[in-house]
Amino acid sequence: MAAKTCGTFLFCQSLLHQEGNSCTIQFMNRAAHTKILPFIITPVITLLDQITKYLISINLGIQEVAFSFFNGFLQIIHERNTGIALSLGASLPYWVRFIIFALLPLGVLGYACYYTLKTSTLTTLQRFAIAGIIGGGLGNIIDRIFRTQGVIDFISFRLYGLFGLSHFPTFNIADSALSISAGLFVFTLLVQTIKKTRPAE
Repeated sequence: MAAKTCGTFLFCQSLLHQEGNSCTIQFMNRAAHTKILPFIITPVITLLDQITKYLISINLGIQEVAFSFFNGFLQIIHERNTGIALSLGASLPYWVRFIIFALLPLGVLGYACYYTLKTSTLTTLQRFAIAGIIGGGLGNIIDRIFRTQGVIDFISFRLYGLFGLSHFPTFNIADSALSISAGLFVFTLLVQTIKKTRPAE
């Protein structure tokens, strides 16, 4: 009788252990899924950026305007930028630009990807924002590595002298993704800070 009771106890203990392991595996799978899912937008952004740039490069000469909307307020124009925002660094030697504007950002994006996958402190929205930053960053880094004439920009807005500029600096899909994603990430940080500093009711 004692042997039968002991056997039943061991069987039940084994079942509980298996169920516990199953729950642990399911939890780990959900956690991994939550961390990986946001990166689905990274290749989408990079691919869309490269496709639009390719279409611009094969259909327009440099400085050629394809379309103009609202009396020139919005233009699709083929421009090249060997620097970064506002053409900063465009006059630097090629190897210096390659290191500063391609290799270093590539390392930063690699670390951002690693950190996002490892940490559990980020929200889902923050993970999507970082994935968007990586997608946009890769789009421009590809240009800096493989397009010797510089990054292709093609979206231009007229500012009519606002801030002393006739036009907003020409940009591309990658720039848009970077700006929107970075803004979203900063916004989520501000929201978290406000929540932490708000007195408990």
